[in-house]
Amino acid sequence: MNDHQKRTLIIIASVVIGIGAFTYGALTASPQQSDSKPTPSQTPVKIDLGKELQTERPTIIEVLTTAYPKIKTSYIISEGQLYDKGEWYGTTLTYKGKDSLNRDTLRVLMQKKQGVWVLRTTPPQILLSTVEYPDVPKSVLVSINQPVSLPAGKDSPEVKP
Repeated sequence: MNDHQKRTLIIIASVVIGIGAFTYGALTASPQQSDSKPTPSQTPVKIDLGKELQTERPTIIEVLTTAYPKIKTSYIISEGQLYDKGEWYGTTLTYKGKDSLNRDTLRVLMQKKQGVWVLRTTPPQILLSTVEYPDVPKSVLVSINQPVSLPAGKDSPEVKP
């Protein structure tokens, strides 16, 4: 084989390998992504949690006082707040009795599961931790745990129910 034939075979082999590599790359490439942004199937709905709270609060209070009937007579239930998309509720219970040694403010956490309010703090607690409630968004627990002033007692202002 002379040099001319070797060069011709090398050029032909290079062209065949190049075409093969290009074809293989084209066949195994990932599908093209369109440049246009996909349109969401639903428009996000803003929920007015204040209005939602006014609607849900009677049910929430009923669930709470059914589980703990003494709350009606011994505590003031704060307005509370709905969190996230209205699926979490938190409030504080302020003691209004005469026992000045029993003045702790308690915190209540409730969750709406499948349209039903479920009491998560059983019983209501002084503070709620992320260790005890790892599935609850931390921001919800931080908000519920905000400090509150002590209720009525010796050297404290009287709580007006």
